[in-house]
Amino acid sequence: RGEYCKVHNETNGSVRVVFGPSVVELDAYEEPTTEGVRRCPDLSGEEYLVVRDESVGTLRNVVGPMLFMPGPFDVFQQPKKVINLQKNEYIKTRDSEGNIHIQRGEARVIPDPLDVVYKKQEAINIDTHNAVLLRNTDIGTLEEMTQPGLFSRS
Repeated sequence: RGEYCKVHNETNGSVRVVFGPSVVELDAYEEPTTEGVRRCPDLSGEEYLVVRDESVGTLRNVVGPMLFMPGPFDVFQQPKKVINLQKNEYIKTRDSEGNIHIQRGEARVIPDPLDVVYKKQEAINIDTHNAVLLRNTDIGTLEEMTQPGLFSRS
């Protein structure tokens, strides 16, 4: 259990996936792909895979916990860790169109396949003893943030 092999048919170009344990019977014009027998990724609840379907070029996330059984044209790398944010943490992500997004904790973040994830950072606690001086880089003005709560840079 948990193994697979891709089989290529040379006459019509089709690819099929055979999952084990099993004995694979090949037709006259079939042969296993160069990948050979591989293990299916067993994802924990804290892992995900970025999977590319090579037949159409689409990307998708596969989130654990699960035993991922790939399709004939699925290609993937090593599993990635889900980003768990505590209440005082945040991350910035940039999507494929260049838009910046801020994800604040408490949260479980699984970025889209094409997202760029910046370093996880800790928010600043604003209270009666602490404030934040914020500079607007577009016009150069300064603004003092004094409202109690967590402040995350954007």
